[in-house]
Amino acid sequence: MGNTRAGLLEAITNPLGFFGLTMLIIEGILGLVVGTSKMSGDQQFCAFLILVGLCVVVIALVTVMAIVWPRSLLAKVTSDLDQGRSAAQFLRSPAFKDFVVSYVAETVKPDVLIKPDAGRE
Repeated sequence: MGNTRAGLLEAITNPLGFFGLTMLIIEGILGLVVGTSKMSGDQQFCAFLILVGLCVVVIALVTVMAIVWPRSLLAKVTSDLDQGRSAAQFLRSPAFKDFVVSYVAETVKPDVLIKPDAGRE
């Protein structure tokens, strides 16, 4: 259980993730309470409206954050782009090309390769 909590806390890297997690927790608890309790129809409808209201509030807060502090929502995207650029740079490097060529030369047997002209008949 401890590993699950640590992984969950590591996943919250920006305010958008925090709002999403908060909304899931609140709506899960309220949905569980509404579903298992012996509320009247009017009370269940009121609880449903509260769930919808919380969803609208979270959407409004994220919209305000996107307008006022757009960089806080883009932090994860920027880090992912940087990782992608560094991976692409590594894949274009001569060291990676040399490794792939040597690995293929060691592991692939020449008799299983199809010659370029042999497949066209």
